Formats: sequence, structure tokens, C-alpha cells
Amino acid sequence: MKIGALASSLRLPLLETFDAYRQMGLQGVQIGVNMEFLACPDEKIEEIKARCKMDGLTISAICGDIGVFSVSGFSGPVSIANVTSLSAA
Repeated sequence: MKIGALASSLRLPLLETFDAYRQMGLQGVQIGVNMEFLACPDEKIEEIKARCKMDGLTISAICGDIGVFSVSGFSGPVSIANVTSLSAA
């Protein structure tokens, strides 16, 4: 078993959170996803995975609210592949 925390717990930008968790000695991070994340470019996903590896963190879970939500006003491609890609980290 690994000790980790939610990426949103510190209310810092994601990459700063990874650094803080490394300094705390945590081993894992759970990343919440939203519509903005699903439209994230592949390069950003690769950056997140590389940074986790560099900081010695395992992505222990990728989660999101699967309740009812509206995407009105949202523009851009949405891809579940981003979540799948992160889960390979």
C-alpha cells in the first residue's frame, strides 16, 4: 500500500502539488478530472506523467464527478483518451 493524497488538497497548481507531495514523502496522488482536463493537449498529459515519475509519485486514481453536468458554452475537443493515457502512468 502507498500513502498519497488528492491533488486538489493543497489548492496549488498541479505540478507544484507534485513537488510538495514529494517533499512530504508521499508516494501517490489522486487526480480529479473535469471538462477542461478532458480537452487537455496530449503534450500536457505527457508532462503530467513525466513530472509524477520525476517526483517519485504513482497516479493512484483518476476520478471525476459522474453526476449530471452541462457542457454548454464549452468549446474544444473532449477526449476520454486523456484519462486513459494518464492511467498508464
